[in-house]
Amino acid sequence: MQRSLGSRIATTNEVDECSDLGCCLLNQKSATDSAARCTCFETNASCEAEAQAQAGSVVVSKCPPPGEAPSDTKACIAEGQSCRFGQPGDCCSGTLCAPNAAGVLVCQTATSEDLALAQQCTRVAKSDDLNRFELLTPTLRTSIGELAVPGVEFSFEGVGPNGCLNDWDLTLGGGLSAGRPECTFRFTVDLQGGKLVVARLDGDVSECSGVLPAPTTKPVSGFLAASNPAIDLTFQGLACEAQLVFESYCVAGTFDFHIHETKIGDVSFEDQHLILRGVSCSAEPKGNCPSP
Repeated sequence: MQRSLGSRIATTNEVDECSDLGCCLLNQKSATDSAARCTCFETNASCEAEAQAQAGSVVVSKCPPPGEAPSDTKACIAEGQSCRFGQPGDCCSGTLCAPNAAGVLVCQTATSEDLALAQQCTRVAKSDDLNRFELLTPTLRTSIGELAVPGVEFSFEGVGPNGCLNDWDLTLGGGLSAGRPECTFRFTVDLQGGKLVVARLDGDVSECSGVLPAPTTKPVSGFLAASNPAIDLTFQGLACEAQLVFESYCVAGTFDFHIHETKIGDVSFEDQHLILRGVSCSAEPKGNCPSP
């Protein structure tokens, strides 16, 4: 399941607009200063210390500062009105850009949960990160032990009209450690018959933390390779613009892999869920959307 919503970003501010990333610094001579800069970023230092290190900067609550945002100087897009890609203006407070029953992007009333998710989506879209994830299920129960699941190494999502998720290439782990392969899972998700399907699972779990000592009678391979494994994917979330010069989107929400009881190679998996929450950017629309 997915809801495709887009948080609109205006492009005609007195100062550069960006999301609240925890620390926002403003450098300007006046509200109409053409050289004004307002930047938001994450830091381990205090915002005041960061401002002291940037001559002329002051700490503000957000970018643009209150009174200088587009919504402060011109009308926002009303509920039910078009907000398609490339159209200037933001949806009015409490609404998000989402396809209506006819598939047209219009501003619509949104829940507080969706508004918060849209803010997170835009925050990542305006940062230097292409993706940001939190792993909600840190282990997987298998016949070779309770395996610690590595973090996201790569995430390349595909989107259809209005930013719907229609394919995904996700790698957990990856790389080499002291010349040996690390714990790795790679999920390849495609759109088949109108549904998101895990088309392949590849990987090597022999180096995962939690692997039990190998039996002396018969070595157990941790190599994974299976087409159409017994794994389902459910996505609950929304889309936002990826802030590129062409139409592109990020997707944000919860990604739930339901691993049914199955055996892949020498490794048996119990019935369980692998759940991630976060944002993946960015992709230009191509192909179709999953069926409702």
